[in-house]
Amino acid sequence: MKILIYGGEASGKSAYAEDIAVKMAQKEGLPLYYVATMDKNAGGDTLSRIEKHKKMREGKGFITLEQPKSLEKLSFESENGVILLEDVGNLVCNELFTSKTAPVSVDRHDVNTNYAVSTKIRSGALSAASLSASVNVYADSMAKQIADSIDAISAQAAHIILVGNSIFDEAATDYTAETHIFMQTLASVMNIFAQTAEKVTEIVAGIPISLK
Repeated sequence: MKILIYGGEASGKSAYAEDIAVKMAQKEGLPLYYVATMDKNAGGDTLSRIEKHKKMREGKGFITLEQPKSLEKLSFESENGVILLEDVGNLVCNELFTSKTAPVSVDRHDVNTNYAVSTKIRSGALSAASLSASVNVYADSMAKQIADSIDAISAQAAHIILVGNSIFDEAATDYTAETHIFMQTLASVMNIFAQTAEKVTEIVAGIPISLK
């Protein structure tokens, strides 16, 4: 079974997803895996957030695998377990901006970048119209690659639960090019997964809302 659980920051999505994963594993007697996509080297409050999530998982039986990107390289001791992947936003960010071979490289000085064909993305506030073609090119390409990597681990599991991010409520046209591409790629990855998922649930203020 494929399940997508998503919500905004501090919405309760992580706790809800963990609860579902634990119950599925216990009911069917399956091993329980947690695929952590947060990069320890990301800076900011990353380390404190990682520790918070570790404490949330304590005593629940999770086998934790840290894999910030390239999920297709993961292998599991048992190919018939429950996988909880958290979260898609970190995975997309890592694939877009931290891979040496990532198709999105930022050149803050090249103002003549052709977004639709170049491997450079000029940073800066751009109109939605200026970005539309380039965002679709990059986002579609990266979303397909990331979705394929998720499928690669899904094929090794009895059940996979994907934790997604809701960051789309606020419309804006003054985001940087990188942010536009991130948001579009994230949305596309979640949409691709949702199409074949048996269950899709949005978490709002700790309340699950079933969408599928």
